[in-house]
Amino acid sequence: MPLNSVSLYTKSVLTGLVIPSPIDGSFAIPNPEVWIAPPVYGDFEEAPQIYVWSGKITLKQETMAGQSGATINTTGPFHVNTYEMGIFIKYMLPNDLVQQDSVFPLIVDRIVEKLQSVVLPVAIVDATVNARPSSITHFGKDMDIWYGNIHEAEDGRWWVYEAEIRNTIRESVQQ
Repeated sequence: MPLNSVSLYTKSVLTGLVIPSPIDGSFAIPNPEVWIAPPVYGDFEEAPQIYVWSGKITLKQETMAGQSGATINTTGPFHVNTYEMGIFIKYMLPNDLVQQDSVFPLIVDRIVEKLQSVVLPVAIVDATVNARPSSITHFGKDMDIWYGNIHEAEDGRWWVYEAEIRNTIRESVQQ
């Protein structure tokens, strides 16, 4: 299924991502944990948390309808699915950190850089349900980034940082 396979692919791109730490060595940024779930899981103090959660999906048929086949390169219709894939980032940092101004922006920058580095097209298949193969033809090329407000944790010793990246993804499916 397209949403599942595109979400799983996006998660795979970000899994294992290494975030560079400030060069003065004042703080080591742990590798983020990546989830496909709404932003409620994970420990924001232990590591940056990344949530892959789609917002808007536009499905469009590009050719006249034909008989739907189980494999690609059939005479069936050609579809282009466009996703505004939300990538939410949350992280808590102590409010007395020397490199406070740089740590969270480093995390956001590295995620954006990783998304932009994907070589296209990418062939994907949703192995969960053995769906039709498709190709991601647009990934990491159009993004909107919202750097959210900083919130103070209950005890006043930590800041909670949030950002959202909206990555436009296009998937081509022959059905």
